[in-house]
Amino acid sequence: MRDYIGSADAAAMLGMSPWKSSLQLYLELRGEIDSQDKTSDEIEFGITFEDVVIDEFLRRKRWTEHTVKRQCHLQHREHEFLGATLDGLIMGTCQIIEAKTATIYRVDDWADGVPDYYAVQAHWQMMVTGFAKVYIPVYFDSRRFEIYEVERDEEICKELLEAGVEFWAQVQAGEPPAVTSRDTSTLARWFPRVEVPSVELRSNLRSTIERIRELGDIIKSYEDEKEYLVNTIKRDLGEAEIGLMDGEMLVSWKEQSREGIDRALLKEQEPGIYDKYRKDSGFRVFRLHGGKK
Repeated sequence: MRDYIGSADAAAMLGMSPWKSSLQLYLELRGEIDSQDKTSDEIEFGITFEDVVIDEFLRRKRWTEHTVKRQCHLQHREHEFLGATLDGLIMGTCQIIEAKTATIYRVDDWADGVPDYYAVQAHWQMMVTGFAKVYIPVYFDSRRFEIYEVERDEEICKELLEAGVEFWAQVQAGEPPAVTSRDTSTLARWFPRVEVPSVELRSNLRSTIERIRELGDIIKSYEDEKEYLVNTIKRDLGEAEIGLMDGEMLVSWKEQSREGIDRALLKEQEPGIYDKYRKDSGFRVFRLHGGKK
């Protein structure tokens, strides 16, 4: 069980993170599921290039290396379970450096300045440390380098403090936050295996089950309509690859190939090789049973 909420957790705690839900954070803090913070290339490259981004920031600001203390962890003076690991602390200025990299898939998030989920992280750092400003130097995939500044807002810091104390109390009490549509993989990690044969559901979940049935019917009807419309266009395309209208390419129906292994034939003719390289994996499947009542 982790003993603090960090600045990188702030957006997830508030349900604002693109990468992690509040339920996932809760379970990681309690040690009920393993943290997956460092599994994506996006995060790994961000960590790798962190020092490079800070070096470029210092060069542009004409500050020397000795003015910055890197990778320092600080805790709130009253609530030790609220912490912040700073990429850089500009000594003697009460100012923080939070280095970022932005992939081409995240460039739009910066169109209006610092994204909310990073602004929350910056304010969390200021809430924990009492400092007044966070510099956010960003290296974009397009080889563009920008420096943003986030000034301390006392009201935001106060709200974050209250939210952090409340969330930590939930963690300690074992009171998980509500699930969201983003928690499919989190729930699969939380409950990976069947341990008991059955459980009595809460009575108010009957309406939830019926709504799932309704949505399934609606989605199926739209899928059928979409398939019919696609097939209508395919009929006009015939043997052509590209469909034009007034010279503009609107649709394509291209040939593609994919390599595969005939598993049944391999198992029949080379059972030893099949068994040697076979990989079994378990997973849970959710289904509805019974009719409407």
